[in-house]
Amino acid sequence: MQTLSLIDRVIQGWGDAFSYSNDTKTLDKIDRNIDKKIIRFRKWYSAITMEISWKNRRRSGGVCLLSDIETKYLDELPFRLEKRKRYRMTKNTIIISTDGSVVKPDSYDGHDKGFGGWGAVFHDSDKAVYGNSISATNNQMELMAVIEALKNTPNKSRVRIRTDSRYVSNTIQKQAMIRSNFKLWKEFIAIDNQRRIDVEWVRGHSGDQHNERADALANNQAMLARDSY
Repeated sequence: MQTLSLIDRVIQGWGDAFSYSNDTKTLDKIDRNIDKKIIRFRKWYSAITMEISWKNRRRSGGVCLLSDIETKYLDELPFRLEKRKRYRMTKNTIIISTDGSVVKPDSYDGHDKGFGGWGAVFHDSDKAVYGNSISATNNQMELMAVIEALKNTPNKSRVRIRTDSRYVSNTIQKQAMIRSNFKLWKEFIAIDNQRRIDVEWVRGHSGDQHNERADALANNQAMLARDSY
């Protein structure tokens, strides 16, 4: 039970604090008093759980049910992208810098989702595309920036994406295992199949003109999502 587990951690903390004491009689007296309270707690707990279902009784004891486990689907099995073919830059290669950002809500509860924004900058034309989401992770926004940028390129084009996201670059270039964001990655695969795409990792906030602009776009969009929510 979670309550007893918490009590156990507290008692261990006490034990560490008094580990240099040789007054065993006092420690034994404290243990006996604690034991009496634990016995009373167990009787009380047994009485109140008599009225609830066996399922909730088990859950309240800290043990889940098999039926509580969320169903997973075959299309959510972890997978890797195919190994990239050797890439060669040409004069027609479209170079795009992308970035994603998340602003945590005021009532941040420890989760990694927040108000998200993404941005992409086309180097040759200086064109920019951007967007936001009211609930997203940073990785989702980094990947969304890549996907939306690629949607603005013709089929069969040759594209180099420059990103400061290790998540994006490692997944695409090093075939890191995909364990989440399956819908977005499958959208990327569909676009990837129609183009020759290469990804270059760049260090963020290092003075790169296009990366800095993509970063500013993403941050502005995340702030816009927060302010308009």
